[in-house]
Amino acid sequence: MKVKKTVTVTFMSGPTEKAKQWTFPRWLFHAFFVLGLLLVTGGISLVFFYVHEAQQLVTYRRLIRETAEQKTHLDTYRKELEKLEAQLSEVNLLDGQIRQMTSGQEGAPPSSPTENIISPVSPPAFQTPNSSEHPQTSSSENSPSAGSSTLPSPSPETKGIRFFLPPEQGFGWAFPLPGWETSPFGKRKSPLGDGEEFHTGLDIAQSEGARVIAAAGGSVLEVGKAEDYGRYVLLYHGRGVTTLYAHLGEILVHAGDLVDRGTPIGFVGMSGLTNGPHLHFEVRYFGVPVDPATIMGEPDPRKVQEMTVDSRNE
Repeated sequence: MKVKKTVTVTFMSGPTEKAKQWTFPRWLFHAFFVLGLLLVTGGISLVFFYVHEAQQLVTYRRLIRETAEQKTHLDTYRKELEKLEAQLSEVNLLDGQIRQMTSGQEGAPPSSPTENIISPVSPPAFQTPNSSEHPQTSSSENSPSAGSSTLPSPSPETKGIRFFLPPEQGFGWAFPLPGWETSPFGKRKSPLGDGEEFHTGLDIAQSEGARVIAAAGGSVLEVGKAEDYGRYVLLYHGRGVTTLYAHLGEILVHAGDLVDRGTPIGFVGMSGLTNGPHLHFEVRYFGVPVDPATIMGEPDPRKVQEMTVDSRNE
């Protein structure tokens, strides 16, 4: 007769209490033991896995935070590097001008910013045309009267203005819009009160909404609004030359944009301190205001061309 293998579990709650017994087959006891061992092992494994994943998550978040900080630092370093490159470029340009002025040229170097712009050592686009170097290029029907330094009135047929080509260049400076000179560069009676003031630019009267163009190619250095200038655009043309367009009603460009001569940059308005719609146009050489008429050149019938400038109101 085969004897069944069993396991008896006896439980005694006290010396006078009746003992309680449970009898199980041995295989069932082994099964419970293995199951308990598996549960304990699985629980320990889950705890270790959770701790490991939690550490991984903390490390991942720390890496994301460090990456964002490094990206911010890199952006800051990049902007600083761009500023240093721009300053280095300006220094190189200025060094080239100084070397050119001191490398065997006849006569003393120019003593004022205005002379620098119109002298042979200045950028060619800023030189004043010399009537003895070029043949006649325009007919007598579009020739203005010589000797006038004010802006010509726009023709009723073309609504254009005249601008002047510099020597040996296929491009030049253009007046920013057709109109009438209402206040020249230099000392003037203050339009807002008594006494005199120095007018740092040229005022060109025109109807509100007339289109304003860039006088020369360059980049938009700044766009903003000031109490006196109103809405304005500041263009940089290289070699220390900037132009300012003030009292605008609307601006069409943004800081950092590249513009060509004739690119629309805004419209005439009455923003800032003004008695009527007009454009305040300034030319500065390393921050020093110069007469825009010097840049544009004196009217010469042999070097005058017609340029049509559309108006926003057309």
